[in-house]
Amino acid sequence: MLSVTSADSYVAEALTAREREVLHLICAGYSNREIADLLALAEGTVKNHVSNILLKLDARDRTRAALKALQQGHLG
Repeated sequence: MLSVTSADSYVAEALTAREREVLHLICAGYSNREIADLLALAEGTVKNHVSNILLKLDARDRTRAALKALQQGHLG
């Protein structure tokens, strides 16, 4: 298990409340369409949130973002 560094803590704080919400749903296995339906958002808006999450977590895909979030405790 990776330890949480100060840089990792900063990234977690940099995620908006909505990005954290989307990240929780990504970790639960939901698709962009399903997330959009659950949160009453346009699918394009969800895609924007996912892009921001990937950038902020320095992850190249949804799976790596979910793993990183779980390892670094961003979902607590």
